[in-house]
Amino acid sequence: MMNKEEDQNIIDLLKQALAFYSNEENYNGTKDNISLIAMDRGHQARFAFKQIKELEGINKDIEAEYYKLTNEVESEDSPENLLKIINNIKNIGNGD
Repeated sequence: MMNKEEDQNIIDLLKQALAFYSNEENYNGTKDNISLIAMDRGHQARFAFKQIKELEGINKDIEAEYYKLTNEVESEDSPENLLKIINNIKNIGNGD
């Protein structure tokens, strides 16, 4: 399950990619008159977007599992089964 630290890591990664592409000096020629932007060829942006897509997929899976389990709670009468469902909700995204 994604936690606040992992979310912050994604945000920091995006900030780094944006900082790289927004720095005008990276568009100027450097060693052998090739700019850093030309050398990068969009690698940083593609990597950041890949991480976002993975995060979106994980979040959708977690949300679907959460709604499935909460629907089970609404239709369950047995206290024992309710406790199991509640524990399952607590463990969403932990690989259990």
